[in-house]
Parts: sequence; C-alpha cells; structure tokens
Amino acid sequence: MDELINGMQNLLIECEMPENRKQKFRTRYQAVAGHAPNEASMQTQNNKWGVEYRMYFDAPSDIVDGLRDAGFNVEDRTTGYGAERAYRINDEELFWELIARGRHLGLN
Repeated sequence: MDELINGMQNLLIECEMPENRKQKFRTRYQAVAGHAPNEASMQTQNNKWGVEYRMYFDAPSDIVDGLRDAGFNVEDRTTGYGAERAYRINDEELFWELIARGRHLGLN
C-alpha cells in the first residue's frame, strides 16, 4: 500500500458533508491527524446524508492499476469538477489511511 499511496501525485483531498456531521468529522480528524482540518476543503452540502470522501490525483498507470487491483474504484476525470487531475477515488477507508499517514485536507 505504501507504493500506491506514494504514487498518488498532485493529490487533492476534499470532503462534503451536511452541517450536522461537521463536529463529529472535526473530532475524528483531530484525533487521527493531530491537528484541526483545513475548513476550506470541507464543503457543506445539506442535501447529503453522510460524508463523501474524495481524493483527486495524477498517477502513472501502474499505480492506477494497483489501486484498482486493491479494490478501489478509480474514476477517470476528463470533465467536470476536479478534471485538472486525471483520477478520482471516493473512499472513506482510503481517506482515513491517507490522513493517518500524514496527508491532509487540501493540496498535498
């Protein structure tokens, strides 16, 4: 997993959540990361029922293949939000793994 995570380049980590989930998220983030989250990368969407965890990134094809082999749904990004990076993954487990390894909300 280290090789895959280290191969994610130009990494942007963001999340969207309803207002009523923000405090619980902040508390967990502080516990995992050791610092408060970057609020600018926490988008409030009250039409969401939960938290959406998004990682936008570039990577060589072997890293993308490895992430897919590991069970992650790696989406190709060519249009829409985040299209300046080639790929996106929406995954809570990977999000918290990245935060635990020293990555943070925002551009890494």
